[in-house]
Amino acid sequence: MDTVKKSIVKSLDGFELGLLPYMSYLLQDLWEIGASPDIIIDIIKKHTILNNKSRILDLGCGKGAVLIKLVKEFRGQAHGIDALPEFIEEAKNYAKKNKVLQKCKFEIGDIRRMVDHSKGYDLVILGSIGPVFGDIESTLSKVQTCIKDDGYVILDDGYLSNNSTLNSPIYFKEADFLRQIESAKMKIVDKTLLNSAYIKKSNKQIYDSIHIRVLELMEKYPEDCSIFDGYLRSQQEENTLLEDHITCATWLLKKKT
Repeated sequence: MDTVKKSIVKSLDGFELGLLPYMSYLLQDLWEIGASPDIIIDIIKKHTILNNKSRILDLGCGKGAVLIKLVKEFRGQAHGIDALPEFIEEAKNYAKKNKVLQKCKFEIGDIRRMVDHSKGYDLVILGSIGPVFGDIESTLSKVQTCIKDDGYVILDDGYLSNNSTLNSPIYFKEADFLRQIESAKMKIVDKTLLNSAYIKKSNKQIYDSIHIRVLELMEKYPEDCSIFDGYLRSQQEENTLLEDHITCATWLLKKKT
């Protein structure tokens, strides 16, 4: 198992542990990191699965964008966990600005360990956090212990086409991806595919923001230029992968009965 520090960097598409002290600076202009709150809200509205008594858990919540918008829309109680203290502090600040702090609990922690003590939720969100728990089957098997018998999981992820020749340690081919959901004894209630225009626009906004901060850090810390340049390259590679090879989607899943 990766250390929590390495897991943080990998979940944010980095590879160098030396990035960690700079991560909050690099991402300071971004609130929504990962899954789209609007897409998740649309799916939840369609199936009417939340109300003002619902309990929601976001594992790897980042700066809290998804949870805060869900609470504003559906009320209920929200619990977000992330291992980066700066993100949790920002999440609390955003919750305060949006007047939902009393309904949100944001906590610093390693979700791989805290998941074992998190029970009784109506909805658990896995918003583009990558293989923190392992493959899809391992992730869903672990996470479904957090939800009630009639609870749901939102999974934001992607897969390769079945005829792809690309080998990826992170992304599975569609047939294997779906098989793993089945093996985890979960069923697909709904799925929203992200169109290419949306992905490209989002990628560009994120990359342009990070690029500006990388240039600032290069000037301030020239001894770490190779680390910053490597992060930009990893962002470019991930964007190319998402735009040209991966089908990105948001799933609503439920335990099989």
